[in-house]
Amino acid sequence: MLPSVGTLTLRRTPDGRATFFLLKRGGGKVATVGDTFGPLPGGMIQPASQSPGAYRRDLSLWRVIMREYNEELLGAPEAKGEGGTEVDYTRPPYSLLDAALNDGSLRVWCFGIALEPLHLAVCVLTVAVFEADTFDTIFADAVEENEEGQVITGNRSHGRIVGLSFTESEIAALGTQKLSSPAAGLLQLAQHHREMLLAPPGITSP
Repeated sequence: MLPSVGTLTLRRTPDGRATFFLLKRGGGKVATVGDTFGPLPGGMIQPASQSPGAYRRDLSLWRVIMREYNEELLGAPEAKGEGGTEVDYTRPPYSLLDAALNDGSLRVWCFGIALEPLHLAVCVLTVAVFEADTFDTIFADAVEENEEGQVITGNRSHGRIVGLSFTESEIAALGTQKLSSPAAGLLQLAQHHREMLLAPPGITSP
């Protein structure tokens, strides 16, 4: 079974507050769970090209997540593994994402693997927490739509996407919307572990 990865993206401000983002999945643009709000980014765990080198380098959970960020937030063409051109991970935005992960201004957690009950799709559930300045720099040219649907970013501030408030009330309000199983599960898990996720860089919260 070919699994996918769904990442809840949190943008953390210096005061310890956070916002998050969703993708309104287009009904005719995606293979499964169309017309739902899903995690942003999300995609299949697969190499980016048919090159033998890509099979060795691309089957990394982190590199899959990076490619999905490039496609879903920056509007790059989807790497479906159909061509022969390999991804150059030394160039932006990949180099910027790697640098942020290494310096602690981006932290990533894996919360396990979920099985969606209706169509038996397997999804690896992850959460990425960006410091606001780092997020704003990497995604300064964030798009409003991509090949799979509409990017839900809330209001913009000085031209930058800010996101939806990561609060119980905001998440509860989404209950009236059609959340995908990964999105609903990730929001619940992230709320439960918010103290750990939103701790300042370099500080490990119990």
